[in-house]
Amino acid sequence: MAMDVFFVNKIPFLLTLSRNIYFTTVTHLADQKSGTIFKAFSSIYKYYCEHGFQITVVTADNGFRPLVEMMYNLPGAPRLNLTAPDEHEPYIEQRT
Repeated sequence: MAMDVFFVNKIPFLLTLSRNIYFTTVTHLADQKSGTIFKAFSSIYKYYCEHGFQITVVTADNGFRPLVEMMYNLPGAPRLNLTAPDEHEPYIEQRT
């Protein structure tokens, strides 16, 4: 799975895209704080788990670094694979 934040009229949204089933989710974010982003991601992660899917790796921009430790709290603890600083995650960037 890949994830990124994008904006519409300065309003942030979390975008996720599954690499295998190409399922896309978009979630409105009240702000860009790590806790807010993690809460939105957790909801999406739990949705996948409830429907029988297992997420093992999540790719994202380096801006998601604060979420690395938080990922350990999720069941199955997906690994967060981040890009180098000042780089973008190419798979999700093609989608936005």
